[in-house]
Amino acid sequence: MQRSAYLFLAFIASLVGLVCLCGPAAAESDIVAQLSDRTFLVVEAARGKAVEKKYHAYFRGDGTMTMKYNPSHSKSVKWQVPQADTLCITARREKQTGSDYITRCGRLRKEGETSWRWDDDKGERRAVFRLLGRGDRLP
Repeated sequence: MQRSAYLFLAFIASLVGLVCLCGPAAAESDIVAQLSDRTFLVVEAARGKAVEKKYHAYFRGDGTMTMKYNPSHSKSVKWQVPQADTLCITARREKQTGSDYITRCGRLRKEGETSWRWDDDKGERRAVFRLLGRGDRLP
């Protein structure tokens, strides 16, 4: 009797372990679904001598993001969620010798009902994304 109870508890523990292993993949797809095809007000933190920046960003479901700084200036970058709580943005940087690509990754976490906080690898705030209206188009 005691052996069968032990086996039953071991079976339940293994099921709980499987649920925990499946958790991050579900969270990753949840983050992608909540960011995709929505417009956010992005407030980048001031770093060093740089001042705080504000702009609109539209995350497309195909992995591109359009950043609109003012009515006449916009930029397109790539975005992805490689892990459950990580957001990576890849932008092209023009130089005299050609262009290269810079990828910035950071921890993404929900901060309230309609906003996300993006931290750098040191845990300092990089930017805050606040959903605009329904968030379905770039203003």
